[in-house]
Amino acid sequence: MTARSRVQLTVRRKRLDCGLFAASFVIEGCYRAGQGELAYDLITSKDKHSWHEMLKAGATTPLEAWAPELKWNTNWCQPACATPIYLITTYLMGLEPAEPGWKAIRVTPQIPKTLDHVELTIPIPAGSVTAKYTKSHGYHLTVPAGTHVVVGALKEILVKIHHAE
Repeated sequence: MTARSRVQLTVRRKRLDCGLFAASFVIEGCYRAGQGELAYDLITSKDKHSWHEMLKAGATTPLEAWAPELKWNTNWCQPACATPIYLITTYLMGLEPAEPGWKAIRVTPQIPKTLDHVELTIPIPAGSVTAKYTKSHGYHLTVPAGTHVVVGALKEILVKIHHAE
């Protein structure tokens, strides 16, 4: 068994049995290892160590700990713990700059089979980029006119590119 396989087995067994600051590295490692399904499962889990626990506690911003009872003086507004945002943009939806200033965009989404619909719009210097996925229509990417798109290695996802006027 390879070291990578052992790490993946450990993550599957222990889940996010770590602090919030380490969680993004665990999930990013899953995405980078081609384990998008596991990464998405960790982001959306209802485990004790999950962002769901924050919502269950009534948080409207990310907490400093997975749940208030895990840290008596938990900060109820800890932006550094909002890591699912960049993980969703960069890995789930697969959007990242291919050139400085987003003059070109690389798209390599890792959409899990369990996800029926997701849509994301991000601002870039030239305008807005909208990525939309539905099981019935696939992945559609709308970019500002003149923006070059580089499609990375994809598994079972057809990317349709549209340029806004």
